[in-house]
Amino acid sequence: MIELKPEFQQISPPRIPTYETPDEADIINSISNNLRDMSTACHSLVCAVSLFETLIAEQSGEVRNQWRFMAARDGAMSIRNYATALAVIRGLVGRAPTLAKKTDSLLLKRLENEFNEYFPFAHKMRHAVAHPELFSNPEKKMGVTGDFQAFGIRAINCGEVAVRSGLYNSTFNSTFEGAFVHYDLTAATCSIVINITKKAFSAFPQD
Repeated sequence: MIELKPEFQQISPPRIPTYETPDEADIINSISNNLRDMSTACHSLVCAVSLFETLIAEQSGEVRNQWRFMAARDGAMSIRNYATALAVIRGLVGRAPTLAKKTDSLLLKRLENEFNEYFPFAHKMRHAVAHPELFSNPEKKMGVTGDFQAFGIRAINCGEVAVRSGLYNSTFNSTFEGAFVHYDLTAATCSIVINITKKAFSAFPQD
């Protein structure tokens, strides 16, 4: 049985009441839905990393490799889903003036910037795992050009180097439309997203 340590348990989002501001109810409900989406995406990433680490320790062979990649793929999707939810929340808060007065919007902005610094290619990473067929399409330029060196690959002044979604130790990596995208399936990655989640939730009025 895979059990998560207390510090990696799912984080409950804040409950934002609507009875005081019925004219903002639709916006607040959308914000609440996206806060839950953030919580779900964070927890999904933690579960993906936990599964990945467990498979390294307990399994062997080709099936293990496929399961590890499935965990890495789900983690990549979760990172993108998280980024989307956080961006939507930031955009919606300003449309609920009463809630906005009680919300630390500057903190949300800083946290979104922090997340984007850690995961600058969240959306392209999602597309890389969701659309593997594009790597076989001659009309698509999926690789990177120029000098390139990462994870045992080195190219100088290359026309194009395409890396299909894969794993290098505990790092998922791929190229997608001119970008080299990657993330680490480690506890440290989980801690980064968990800490951002806790701070983002603290930006809202608490019960």
